Parts: sequence; C-alpha cells; structure tokens
Amino acid sequence: MIKLTALSISLAAIFALNGAFMALNINQPKADAQKASDACKSGMPYDKCFPQKLKPNPHPLPGSPVTASIPQVSKVPAGPKFPPQFRALQQQYGQINVVRVGRTWLLVGSGQSVSGSTFPPPLTPGGPIVAVDRCQGTTACLNPNSPHYTSQFTVIPLPDPRTPVTIEGIPSNVAIIGDGAHDGPIILDVNTGHWYASQTPIYQLARNPQSLTPLVTHQPFKGIPLPSPSP
Repeated sequence: MIKLTALSISLAAIFALNGAFMALNINQPKADAQKASDACKSGMPYDKCFPQKLKPNPHPLPGSPVTASIPQVSKVPAGPKFPPQFRALQQQYGQINVVRVGRTWLLVGSGQSVSGSTFPPPLTPGGPIVAVDRCQGTTACLNPNSPHYTSQFTVIPLPDPRTPVTIEGIPSNVAIIGDGAHDGPIILDVNTGHWYASQTPIYQLARNPQSLTPLVTHQPFKGIPLPSPSP
C-alpha cells in the first residue's frame, strides 16, 4: 500500500510538470505575438514586425570574379622643400601636387588660381600643367626632401591646355587626371608620357601599353616655363 501511494504521488508530479510545460508552450506563441504586435509601428516593414529564422542557404550564390591584379609601384609625396620655386609655380599654374610614382616624380598644376573668392576660381596665367622628372639612379633624386628645380622636369602637354585638371588616382604607373573637357578623366602613362582617353582599360594599359593607341598631343619639352622675376 505504501509503494502504491508513492507511485501515485510520482505519477501525479510528472503529470503536473508535463501540464505546466504544455501550458508554457501554448502561451509562448501568444506572448511572442503580443510582443510583436506591441513592437509594430505605423509604416514598419512586415519582416521587422514578424521576424523569421531562416535556415542557411545550402546553395550560396557564387562570389564575384577576382579582378585582375596590376603591377604596384611605390607612391611618395614630395616634402615641403621639394620645388624651391613653389610660390612662382603656384602663381603661374595654380594648386601644385607632386608625388613620386616609382622612380618618376609627377607634378600637376590645377590651372586655377588659389586666391580669390569667386567660384569657380579664375584660370592662372599658365593654365594647367603636367610634368615629370625621371630619376636615373641617383638616391638624391628619389629623396622627397631634396630640391628639384623646374629645369629638371619635362612638361607633357595636355590634350586640352585650357581645362583645369586634378589628380584623381594613381593605380600602378598610371595617373588618372580629371579633365572635364573630355567627358571624364584622361589617363597618363607615367613611364612613356603618353595620354589616353578615359575609356582606356587601366589594367591593359598598366600591363601592355603598346597594345593601345595614345591621344595625339604636342611633343614634351624640357623645363617648366616660369615668368622672369620682377626687378
């Protein structure tokens, strides 16, 4: 009799626990629905109000193809004393940017005045300019803090010398120069000094420039022209 009573008590306890668990499961969706309805506001997307746990996609979409790599070269900005005639260059050719691309110094003058309150700024007397100084093995030439004079640079005439320019990027040995007159940037091969249209494939130009046709421009010339100093 004692064993039967103990067994009855155990079964009753099990049924009571099972009933409580079922009641908890039955009430849980109601609680979740109440919580979701309370969280929903006017204009809130349906998936935010009623989030669903989705299984991971067993067949993920393929990733984008790897872009072909191009040869990389070092890029070093010039120091503050790099062009001793900086003030004269700025007055003649506007904002001056100088950066070394591999073993070649690239100088770009925007062609717009750095002073004045009008917009766009007025053109400078010399307009925009792009010039290079190719180092022939001397360590002093590669030093961003050693002086580089305008006579050392070779000017690469722009396809349109009347349009202001700016450096937009230098991937590899290729400089992308912003020039609105050509419906987009024009591209300079720093190694050869040739200009290319904006539609030119950068990767092909960096790897095989001989396969592309450059734009027709004037011949490069030695020395950046500067006005004679006032007496």
